[in-house]
Amino acid sequence: MKAPKKLYEGKYRYTRQWELPDREWLVDQYHTQDQSADQIAAVVGCRQNHVLRWLGRLSISTKSKAAQGERHARLMSGPGNPAWVDGYYAELGSGGRSRVCQRALRRSGVLEVCCWCGVSVEDERLEAHHKDHNPKNSVLANLQWLCVTCHRFESYLWRLWKQDKLDLQCEGRTMVINFK
Repeated sequence: MKAPKKLYEGKYRYTRQWELPDREWLVDQYHTQDQSADQIAAVVGCRQNHVLRWLGRLSISTKSKAAQGERHARLMSGPGNPAWVDGYYAELGSGGRSRVCQRALRRSGVLEVCCWCGVSVEDERLEAHHKDHNPKNSVLANLQWLCVTCHRFESYLWRLWKQDKLDLQCEGRTMVINFK
């Protein structure tokens, strides 16, 4: 079993020709090792469309959309997910838990405006945000309204802060961000 070799490289970008790989090697990479076409292309040094073309020429069945979705779900569960921090998903939460937090905020009479930018619920969708980033801590004092834009921005800043890539200082509604 061997990976394909580059036969020819022209003077223009992407004008390369590749030899057809061994069928066994490609089946092993694609089905047995469960590599995606992108991953195989990265190993070989070619583009994804070359790998897909090889699969077709060698009559190797491609993965169904359902199988690709299952693979993606498996890879994105747990620590493989970029939103996975300290053993739980940072601010993604399950839809049910999020709705419970939103109901709790509405029942308490908290004004439905973004705590960061002040946009109202009529102008943009608001989400319940856990101040300490622990979705299990749904105490009312730990919840606040954030619009979708501010919520994504805050979660991104928090992840960078957790990775020690920035310093963050807040004074009221003013935020000073120093990237390291």
